[in-house]
Amino acid sequence: MSGGRRLSYTADPTEVTIPRETGFVAAVSVVPPAAYIVPTQWTEVIDVLAAQGIRMFKTSRPWEGEVETYRCDEPRWNPRPFEGRQVLFSPGEGTPKSDAALGACRVVREKIAYPAGSAVVPLDQRAAKVAIHRKTNI
Repeated sequence: MSGGRRLSYTADPTEVTIPRETGFVAAVSVVPPAAYIVPTQWTEVIDVLAAQGIRMFKTSRPWEGEVETYRCDEPRWNPRPFEGRQVLFSPGEGTPKSDAALGACRVVREKIAYPAGSAVVPLDQRAAKVAIHRKTNI
Protein backbone atom coordinates (compact mmCIF):
# COMPACT_ATOMS: atom_id res chain seq x y z
CA MET A 1 0.00 0.00 0.00
CA SER A 2 1.20 3.46 -0.84
CA GLY A 3 -0.59 5.23 1.98
CA GLY A 4 -2.24 7.56 -0.55
CA ARG A 5 -5.94 8.25 -0.88
CA ARG A 6 -7.97 5.82 -2.88
CA LEU A 7 -11.43 5.98 -4.34
CA SER A 8 -13.96 3.50 -3.06
CA TYR A 9 -17.30 3.07 -4.77
CA THR A 10 -20.07 3.19 -2.17
CA ALA A 11 -23.66 4.34 -1.95
CA ASP A 12 -22.54 7.59 -0.32
CA PRO A 13 -21.96 10.60 -2.63
CA THR A 14 -18.47 12.08 -2.73
CA GLU A 15 -17.61 15.58 -3.90
CA VAL A 16 -14.37 15.95 -5.80
CA THR A 17 -12.90 19.22 -7.01
CA ILE A 18 -11.13 18.80 -10.32
CA PRO A 19 -8.79 21.64 -11.32
CA ARG A 20 -9.50 23.10 -14.75
CA GLU A 21 -7.16 25.27 -16.76
CA THR A 22 -9.01 28.28 -18.15
CA GLY A 23 -6.11 30.50 -19.15
CA PHE A 24 -5.31 28.98 -22.55
CA VAL A 25 -4.64 31.55 -25.25
CA ALA A 26 -4.28 30.73 -28.95
CA ALA A 27 -0.74 31.29 -30.19
CA VAL A 28 -1.86 31.34 -33.84
CA SER A 29 -5.34 31.75 -35.25
CA VAL A 30 -6.70 31.95 -38.76
CA VAL A 31 -9.88 33.59 -40.01
CA PRO A 32 -11.68 31.17 -42.32
CA PRO A 33 -12.51 32.32 -45.85
CA ALA A 34 -16.02 33.36 -46.87
CA ALA A 35 -16.44 30.10 -48.81
CA TYR A 36 -14.66 27.13 -50.31
CA ILE A 37 -14.95 26.16 -53.95
CA VAL A 38 -14.73 22.42 -54.56
CA PRO A 39 -14.09 21.44 -58.20
CA THR A 40 -16.78 19.21 -59.69
CA GLN A 41 -14.31 16.37 -60.28
CA TRP A 42 -13.83 16.02 -56.50
CA THR A 43 -17.10 14.07 -56.32
CA GLU A 44 -16.13 12.17 -53.17
CA VAL A 45 -15.53 15.41 -51.25
CA ILE A 46 -18.81 16.91 -52.47
CA ASP A 47 -20.71 13.70 -51.56
CA VAL A 48 -19.23 13.62 -48.05
CA LEU A 49 -20.05 17.30 -47.45
CA ALA A 50 -23.62 16.72 -48.67
CA ALA A 51 -23.98 13.67 -46.40
CA GLN A 52 -22.93 15.87 -43.47
CA GLY A 53 -25.73 18.33 -44.25
CA ILE A 54 -23.37 21.08 -45.37
CA ARG A 55 -25.19 23.84 -47.27
CA MET A 56 -23.69 24.37 -50.71
CA PHE A 57 -24.69 25.33 -54.21
CA LYS A 58 -23.30 24.33 -57.59
CA THR A 59 -22.09 26.66 -60.29
CA SER A 60 -24.19 26.60 -63.47
CA ARG A 61 -21.31 27.50 -65.77
CA PRO A 62 -17.50 27.50 -65.60
CA TRP A 63 -16.04 30.23 -63.42
CA GLU A 64 -12.57 31.71 -63.40
CA GLY A 65 -11.40 34.20 -60.86
CA GLU A 66 -8.75 35.26 -58.40
CA VAL A 67 -8.83 33.27 -55.17
CA GLU A 68 -6.66 32.96 -52.08
CA THR A 69 -4.78 29.71 -51.66
CA TYR A 70 -1.90 28.55 -49.49
CA ARG A 71 1.58 27.77 -50.76
CA CYS A 72 3.97 25.94 -48.46
CA ASP A 73 7.72 26.11 -49.03
CA GLU A 74 9.65 22.95 -48.21
CA PRO A 75 6.85 21.00 -46.55
CA ARG A 76 7.96 18.01 -44.52
CA TRP A 77 5.39 15.33 -43.79
CA ASN A 78 5.37 12.93 -40.89
CA PRO A 79 6.18 9.46 -42.27
CA ARG A 80 3.03 7.98 -40.68
CA PRO A 81 -0.46 9.44 -40.28
CA PHE A 82 -1.63 10.38 -36.79
CA GLU A 83 -5.28 9.68 -36.01
CA GLY A 84 -5.99 9.34 -39.73
CA ARG A 85 -4.43 12.72 -40.59
CA GLN A 86 -1.26 13.63 -42.42
CA VAL A 87 0.87 15.79 -40.11
CA LEU A 88 2.92 18.63 -41.58
CA PHE A 89 6.10 19.81 -39.85
CA SER A 90 7.43 23.35 -40.06
CA PRO A 91 10.84 23.47 -41.75
CA GLY A 92 13.58 22.84 -39.19
CA GLU A 93 11.22 21.49 -36.53
CA GLY A 94 11.32 17.93 -35.32
CA THR A 95 7.91 17.58 -33.71
CA PRO A 96 4.45 18.04 -35.19
CA LYS A 97 2.22 20.88 -34.07
CA SER A 98 -1.45 21.28 -34.85
CA ASP A 99 -0.83 24.41 -36.92
CA ALA A 100 2.85 23.80 -37.69
CA ALA A 101 2.27 24.48 -41.37
CA LEU A 102 1.25 28.09 -40.76
CA GLY A 103 4.80 29.24 -40.13
CA ALA A 104 6.02 27.75 -43.41
CA CYS A 105 3.01 28.61 -45.56
CA ARG A 106 1.86 31.83 -47.07
CA VAL A 107 -1.38 33.05 -48.57
CA VAL A 108 -1.19 33.74 -52.29
CA ARG A 109 -3.75 35.13 -54.69
CA GLU A 110 -3.95 33.40 -58.03
CA LYS A 111 -6.35 32.97 -60.91
CA ILE A 112 -7.98 29.54 -60.98
CA ALA A 113 -10.63 28.13 -63.31
CA TYR A 114 -13.43 25.94 -61.94
CA PRO A 115 -15.67 23.85 -64.19
CA ALA A 116 -19.47 24.07 -64.22
CA GLY A 117 -20.98 22.03 -61.40
CA SER A 118 -18.29 22.98 -58.88
CA ALA A 119 -19.62 23.26 -55.33
CA VAL A 120 -19.48 26.57 -53.49
CA VAL A 121 -19.53 25.97 -49.73
CA PRO A 122 -20.33 29.17 -47.78
CA LEU A 123 -18.75 29.20 -44.34
CA ASP A 124 -21.39 31.44 -42.77
CA GLN A 125 -23.31 28.38 -41.61
CA ARG A 126 -23.63 26.47 -38.39
CA ALA A 127 -21.80 23.44 -39.81
CA ALA A 128 -18.85 25.51 -41.10
CA LYS A 129 -16.36 23.78 -38.81
CA VAL A 130 -17.48 20.42 -40.17
CA ALA A 131 -16.62 21.63 -43.68
CA ILE A 132 -13.31 23.11 -42.55
CA HIS A 133 -12.17 19.99 -40.68
CA ARG A 134 -13.81 17.35 -42.84
CA LYS A 135 -11.46 14.41 -43.43
CA THR A 136 -11.69 12.63 -46.76
CA ASN A 137 -9.73 9.76 -48.22
CA ILE A 138 -8.56 11.67 -51.27
